[in-house]
Amino acid sequence: MLRLLGNGQTLLIGAVLIVAVVMGLFMGSLYLKAERYKAERDHAVLAQQVLQSDLDALTQTVRNQEAEKQRLKAEYQRLVLLNQRNEQAKAAIGAAYQQQLTALDALRAENEQVKRWADSPVPNDIKRLLQHGADHSNGDSDQSAARATTRIAHTQLPDTPLYWQHQCRADRIHTGLT
Repeated sequence: MLRLLGNGQTLLIGAVLIVAVVMGLFMGSLYLKAERYKAERDHAVLAQQVLQSDLDALTQTVRNQEAEKQRLKAEYQRLVLLNQRNEQAKAAIGAAYQQQLTALDALRAENEQVKRWADSPVPNDIKRLLQHGADHSNGDSDQSAARATTRIAHTQLPDTPLYWQHQCRADRIHTGLT
């Protein structure tokens, strides 16, 4: 069949065939490149979706951590306030405790003074007064003690706690309470 055609035409057909083959190869190459770019694009889109998902998860984690941080700050402030109130209450309780200790020490000192008085002997003048009241009684010891106490109350007596403590002791002795 090439003989029927001339030499020029054969060259032209050969050139057209070569151009067609080259264009086919070029088109195949373009198609492969397009497929590769499409695969890379699909991979990039998938990677972007994964990254976006990771970013969303991290953003939510950061938000949660910020909320927890704010909650912990508020809790810390509340605890600081409670500690301050606790320290104030502790100081007030300590002051009240010291006052109670002081009052207790004063009561103990007074109690020891009373114990010393109770252990001391009754003065002779009080014994005489009690004896004098007993001698003048009509048998009713309560009335004679009342008269002796009345006489003592109407006389000028010293205003000392020790004197009055002895007087109370003398009344107990006279009435038989000792």
